[in-house]
Amino acid sequence: MYIPSAKGYFSGCGGMEIGVMQAGVNVIQSLDLDVEATTCMKKNPLYFSHSVLTVDIKEKTVLEQPESDIIVGTYPCTKYSPIADLHGTRTGDDLFHHFFSSACGFWKMGWGTGDEIF
Repeated sequence: MYIPSAKGYFSGCGGMEIGVMQAGVNVIQSLDLDVEATTCMKKNPLYFSHSVLTVDIKEKTVLEQPESDIIVGTYPCTKYSPIADLHGTRTGDDLFHHFFSSACGFWKMGWGTGDEIF
């Protein structure tokens, strides 16, 4: 039986990935800049046995990442994350929207998912 794979970006502590996994998708990577969030994921291998990366998305190229069927992107939680405003100049909107427009264009994804928190 075919099981689709997914990579998560702006993952936070992995809530969206848990939902995707419960839907039967094999999550192969989660990425977030917030060390507190990724540490939480790494301390819960029952849920997150896949690769969990603490890295700025600007530092990862598309070609060095594994391929997947689905891209999961969660909106940067500007009200909650200790790294929400990276340089005192942005809210996360620009990075999030640029990511999805670029990623889906480059990977020619059939579909992706995202959420917005206001």
